[in-house]
Amino acid sequence: MPCPRRGSGRRTCVPEPPADPSVDEVVAYAELAALAADPEFNRAVRQQLWRNQPELIRNPRELYVDVGELMTDVVPLVSEGVRPHGGKELDRFVNAHAGARGQRDSPSFREQLLLDATDADRRIHRYWTLTGKFFGARITVGQAHNWVYNALAHSSGLQQAE
Repeated sequence: MPCPRRGSGRRTCVPEPPADPSVDEVVAYAELAALAADPEFNRAVRQQLWRNQPELIRNPRELYVDVGELMTDVVPLVSEGVRPHGGKELDRFVNAHAGARGQRDSPSFREQLLLDATDADRRIHRYWTLTGKFFGARITVGQAHNWVYNALAHSSGLQQAE
């Protein structure tokens, strides 16, 4: 999967197209590539990853790795249809962000993580829907991230994003 580096070090990936794509797959791939090239889309993705106050993050690479490892651990929950909930996965997500900023987990910090959240951005959901067409039944990082976002929103008393 080619993943060109963006200015923030974040990569927006476009999966390889099928060897013999259908017309629908060609159209989906073109839309996916256009989204990945859109600067506003990439801004929304960066906001989704870095959350609120990214300038306070001491070590972006460490946060990126910590969140990536967490998403890997969340994939089985998504695959098994487990509803988003508070617990160790959500705590790891919040602690990764808090630690990266030299802060501690607290109800107010959790609310800060939801400020200006782009998780419900239709472009991000469309990107992961299109990516899923090329991954088949595999769970995407987007689905895992959405699970964590919904767990955070639910634990903060906000309605879950659909």
